[in-house]
Amino acid sequence: MALASFGNDKFLSSARRICHYDKVAKSIEIQAGYFNFENYNKKTFNENFTNTFGFPDVVDLKPEKLWNSNLCNVILSFQRAIEECVLELLDSILQKNEFINENIQIACGGGVFHNSVLVGKLIKKYGVDIFVPPCPGDLGSSIGAVNFGLLSQGKEPLFEMSPFLGPVADDLGS
Repeated sequence: MALASFGNDKFLSSARRICHYDKVAKSIEIQAGYFNFENYNKKTFNENFTNTFGFPDVVDLKPEKLWNSNLCNVILSFQRAIEECVLELLDSILQKNEFINENIQIACGGGVFHNSVLVGKLIKKYGVDIFVPPCPGDLGSSIGAVNFGLLSQGKEPLFEMSPFLGPVADDLGS
């Protein structure tokens, strides 16, 4: 995320095609054909990715080499696309649960919320208290933190929450 500050969003439309919020499915969709998610011993991106965005053009992370580099332009473009997805997802959740006009508090967890730009956009858009734990992590601890906060306030915990936002796996091969 820090490298995004050195780039421009010239690849934003491509990043949006690869990472977008599907309003019908009400989920964030990632076009897996650009990544090597299934093979952890390879680079995380594949030939489709490099054909779309080119190769990272910087290996020496000195600031003077980073300005508007291909690497930073890709990073910023994906950061913006992900921010848009999170904002649309949150809108969908709040509207579905009719919380949009109430005095609400939002607790955010997961590595994406290390992005202070995104958190700032959430605060600006919703004008509500946003809670991001010091180490939001990606291990589902945010759900426990939300429920702890609710219990501390004498409220009922949320039982319908899941840390998993991806597709449901029918068979995990056990």
